[in-house]
This record gives sequence, C-alpha cells and structure tokens, in this order.
Amino acid sequence: MRATEQETRTPSRVNPASSNVSASPLDKGGPRGVVPSKPAGSVQLDTPVQYIRGVGPRRALEFEKLAVRTVADLLEHFPFRHELKPRSIGIDQLELGKVATVVGELRRIRDKGFRGKELITATVEDGTGSCRVRWFNCAYLKDRLEEGQVVRLTGKVDVWEDFASFTNPEVTLLDEDEGDPLKNDHDRYDPVYPATAKLPANQIRRIIAGILDDAVPLIDDPLPAALRTQRSLPPKRAAVARFHRPTSPEEVPIARRRLAYEELLLCQLALQVSRRSVAAGPPAKPILVREAIDERIRRRLPFKLTPGQDLAVKEICRDLAKTTPMNRLLQADVGAGKTAVAVYASLATIANRRQVALLAPTEVLAAQHFAKIERYLQGSRVR
Repeated sequence: MRATEQETRTPSRVNPASSNVSASPLDKGGPRGVVPSKPAGSVQLDTPVQYIRGVGPRRALEFEKLAVRTVADLLEHFPFRHELKPRSIGIDQLELGKVATVVGELRRIRDKGFRGKELITATVEDGTGSCRVRWFNCAYLKDRLEEGQVVRLTGKVDVWEDFASFTNPEVTLLDEDEGDPLKNDHDRYDPVYPATAKLPANQIRRIIAGILDDAVPLIDDPLPAALRTQRSLPPKRAAVARFHRPTSPEEVPIARRRLAYEELLLCQLALQVSRRSVAAGPPAKPILVREAIDERIRRRLPFKLTPGQDLAVKEICRDLAKTTPMNRLLQADVGAGKTAVAVYASLATIANRRQVALLAPTEVLAAQHFAKIERYLQGSRVR
C-alpha cells in the first residue's frame, strides 16, 4: 500500500487522534451556539413534527412509528450510541484499517460498472499525497461530484490497486466561499438514532440538528438549582443538548445520568402522589381470610405452599384486611411460585364476593395462566 502514487508501499503511522476542542462542562451551557434564554424562532415544544423543516407528512408518519409526534418528542428521541468522526489528517498519515478523515480536492472522477454494481471512482489530493475513493451503488452522487471540488471524507482506510483508499466513505461537499475548511476542524461524535427502514438515522440526525438551537432554550428544568448542585447535575438544557451534540465522549454519560435521575425522581414523586391520593380517598372494603376460606383455597392448589409462599400469603392477607387498598410488589425468581400466590389472593377476594382481574403482559402468558388456573378451579363455582 502506498499513500501517494510516488511514495513507498508502507504508509506512515497516523498520529493519535486528538481534538482541538476541549470538553466543556455541561453546567455551563448547551451546544455550541445555544446560550439564549428565549427561543430564536417560531418552533414550540408542542409543534407537530410534521411542520419541522425537512419532515413533512410522509416522514411524520415514519416518526409516528418511533412515538415522535412533536418537537418535545423529537428532543427526547435520544441516540443509542455516538460514532467518532475524527478530525482530518494529511493523506500521507493514513494508516491501514483505521477510521480517518481527510479533506482534499476531487480528481479523475469516473462512473462505471463493477461486477454488476454501479461504481463511482475518484482520486482525492490534499497537498501531502493522494488516495483513491470508491462508491458502490451511490447513484445520487453522480450529479453532485465535480472535478476540483473540495470534500471531506470519513471512512475506514483500506487498499485498492496498491493505493490507500476509502470504500463508500461518508462525504461532505465543502463550500469554497466559507473559507478555510480546516479552520474549525475537530473530532466529532455523531449521534446514531433509533430509526425505521424509510427514515434512516442520518436523516433523523440532520432534522434534530436543524431544530436543536431553537428548541433547547424552550426546555424548562423541573429540578431546582440547589438540588442540581447537591447532586452534581447539569441543567436539563445542557444535558439534552450535549446528548444530541457532544463535544467529547465524557459528556454523554454525564448527560445520560442527569436525564435518568430526573426520570426516576419524577416516577417516585408520581408514586408518592398516587399513594397519598389513595390514602385520602374513600375506604376500601376489608377482605377477610378466615380459616375455612384458607383451607378451601389450599385444597384447590395441587401442591403445598413453600415457607416463602406462606409468608407472602400472610402479608397479603394482612394488607387485604385493611381499609386502604393494597399496594404490594411480589418479587421472586422464575419458577418460585408467584402465580400460586396471585391465585390465592384472587380466590380470597372472590370468597369475599368481590371481582378479580388477573393481568399478564403478553397474550401467550395470559393463555398459560388461564389454562393453569382453569385446572386449579375445575369443579368449583368460580367462573
């Protein structure tokens, strides 16, 4: 392999990747350019996603499949990982097998077939050397690539015809009117989003990037500043912004921790509100499990309850006898007999002339429970 058409067959080692942008603390703002306290555009958090630039009715239907209906939903459609797009290096520094970025001019563009596949080839030069580029089945590039055009390529370095090369790299066409393409060159951490077949992750990335600066300042923070300081948590605006547009890999777990903390805290607060509402509500009718009821229920079960099941049944019966509704979680390993305990509680309730609904998370599990309980209750008056 050679880095240029004149150089040796062994490429020089690339310098370790480094960024010229230092990691910014999350508690000091949002993404680059996001510092205003008021929105700069007409976007609102409740704006339907259909009316965002680049979406429209057709893509809105695809976003619906991802449960994204508004700008607020879009902001909470977080990436599941980030891809490093390293800062550009000279072509003479390319190393086989490494992901690299180069900036250079297109030369010798050719459009031809290869083993039944459409193939576009080109040479890229940057003053330090040249490399080859191949794009398979990328017809959309035909009318976009021109001789002398400056491009940024990112991809894995391989070898083709004994030259350093890229195969199907990500390509960005650079505007010469914007000045030096290397002026703000730095490592990028592009988000990769959950997507659909007709709405790929790169399109979602462009759409979110287009509204991020206007939408982030609209976010309200439910956590008071004192709590954030106590827990070393950044503001929500900064966390959302950095999750979508990190400037260093260290920012992602900090943002994730902030958002996870809020989600868990709000869940716990909702549970507390629910419990208080129940406690303040009308009294529940006590369900009493007398000895005769206990004996009849146990005769219905084809096995003797274990000590652990007996303890759970005792605590559940104590809760059912109160005038406040029971709120209990029964936790055990698979096969430990949770269903039998649920059946016991159900029959105790039915013996007190109350109705019972037993819910299951899937249709298959519901059918299994139905068949099992039907065997337990064969010959009884329970429907």
